[in-house]
Amino acid sequence: MAIIICDIDDTLLRNGTQPIRSTIDWINSHASYTIALVTGRPRSTRSRTVAALRAAGIKYDSLYMNPYSTQDSDKWKYEKA
Repeated sequence: MAIIICDIDDTLLRNGTQPIRSTIDWINSHASYTIALVTGRPRSTRSRTVAALRAAGIKYDSLYMNPYSTQDSDKWKYEKA
């Protein structure tokens, strides 16, 4: 099984909600892959994040959100990936 692991901010979305179309189109063109999104955004923002991903038309299988403070997000993303 092939997996693509992708960040959200400044990779798929700019300024929280603005789609980065070239990356989204590339991700969506790989429907046969498992798409896992890993973000430093805190879990408390899950509903807003899911809404922004849906609005941008991003297809994904899993969304992993930071359980820690945002200052630990780089470490958490590295460990998760």
